[in-house]
Amino acid sequence: MDIRDLIEIGNIKKGSQANLAKSLGTSTSVLAAVKGGRQGLPDYACFVLAEILEIEPSFIIAASALVTEKNEERRKIFYPFIEVGNLPLHLVTQYPDFMTETDHLREGRRKKATAQ
Repeated sequence: MDIRDLIEIGNIKKGSQANLAKSLGTSTSVLAAVKGGRQGLPDYACFVLAEILEIEPSFIIAASALVTEKNEERRKIFYPFIEVGNLPLHLVTQYPDFMTETDHLREGRRKKATAQ
């Protein structure tokens, strides 16, 4: 799950991208730029989106940072925060269509490892 998916879920919860942008204190053009990989979400908007989605802000902040961070060593710091295993169950179960194939594979490996 990446920042685009999280914004889409926010759109669903708020009814539209315009409503989400208003709630986040930003514009629809900023959200479009974030979804397009041209910029990250402003920090304050990360915290508000985390409240809307009822998840830890670190997940949103990491997903947003990965949009613009090009240094692979720095990117490695953010990866653990965006693992599906770190998502609250309500987000995974209510919005399974937003989980990527990679997310599903990671989740399967995590479940297998914890079962042993």
